[in-house]
Amino acid sequence: MGFGLNVASSIMQMTVDTILAQDERIRQTTSAYIDDVYVNEGVVSATRVEEHLRNFGLLSKERLQDGAGVLSLQVQEEDGVLHWKQENEVPDMPRDVTGRNAFSWCGKLVGHLPVGGWLRVAVAFIKRRASEVTTGWDDVVHGAPLNTMLEVVFTRMCKEDPARGRWYIDSQDLSVWVDASSLATGVSIVHEGAVVEDACWLRPERDSQYINLAQLDAVIKGINLAILWKSTTLQLFKDSACAHKWISGTLTGRARIRTKATSEMLIRRRLDSIMRIMRCEWKSLWSYPASTRLIV
Repeated sequence: MGFGLNVASSIMQMTVDTILAQDERIRQTTSAYIDDVYVNEGVVSATRVEEHLRNFGLLSKERLQDGAGVLSLQVQEEDGVLHWKQENEVPDMPRDVTGRNAFSWCGKLVGHLPVGGWLRVAVAFIKRRASEVTTGWDDVVHGAPLNTMLEVVFTRMCKEDPARGRWYIDSQDLSVWVDASSLATGVSIVHEGAVVEDACWLRPERDSQYINLAQLDAVIKGINLAILWKSTTLQLFKDSACAHKWISGTLTGRARIRTKATSEMLIRRRLDSIMRIMRCEWKSLWSYPASTRLIV
């Protein structure tokens, strides 16, 4: 953000905290994150908090009848567990497609969401194509391929929005699903059957990298995401028997790594990185070792 704007969120946070602190009972039963306020209605009603904020000139948006709106997400209870989904409607497609508004439209769809599913890969591919067919940000794209991609994504989004997931997790036992193909590398962090975060990285076109090498890259990316969740027990799911054998042999030390591929040294380097992360870095980062189970 530009100079003078990067402190705006901090100023808003301090303003809301100061106003809530004017009433001791409200201060003890609320927690604010910028312009979103969590209220323990077992002690103080949300209506009273709204009136308190209104007295200081802060107006609240209309509350949802079913669930709550937080950070542009709709949070509601499903089977005794809080889940979230997108609160806003799908933004309209740009009329004259340019590189700028194509990137902006894709960002509004999935840029701020922890879970995107198929949408994350689709918008990444759209942005790649937009970069290929334009030379400047404001060049209008003429031709069917890119416009057709936007229409397909928009139509499918109106029918099924993949952006949804668990609002919180109550333990650090996670499952990490990783995979790689000729198109992309993908990672999903799963807790009790629900995806809590996913990510994908498109692979360069005409990438001649050994596929099992890409599989190891996916494993490293998945472990890195799991570290941020402070996972104590990690189950790693792979569909590559070769990568499974390499990683399990490296972690247990019971099998010697056998490979004579042209990328042998790159493979060994990645396996060494995985071993160091799981045996050394994890313990030093979070002060406890993680138990790891590798599943194919």
